[in-house]
Amino acid sequence: MDSYSETSYIKSYETDHNGLFKPFSFLNHAQELANIHAQSLGFGYDKLLDSGVVWVLSRMHVKFHRLPLWKEQIIKKTWHKGSDRLFGFRDFSVHDSAATL
Repeated sequence: MDSYSETSYIKSYETDHNGLFKPFSFLNHAQELANIHAQSLGFGYDKLLDSGVVWVLSRMHVKFHRLPLWKEQIIKKTWHKGSDRLFGFRDFSVHDSAATL
């Protein structure tokens, strides 16, 4: 299945007092990225809401090798990994321009 990627910069409000990306900020990025990708595949929030259903990110396992810094450019990527009855599976990756995050 196709993936979706997007480039952005770490904003000041996504960082701690040391200028490091706050891990929970990743959850906001993941939710938005998943929604944009789902919309492009025809099952975004707005379309599903018309049918009386929605999807949510309910569980995540996140591993950081390094936290990005304020103003650092990141490349975010997501892809759908299949489903099992009511559950769909989705992966994410975040990299810097040298693919070292």
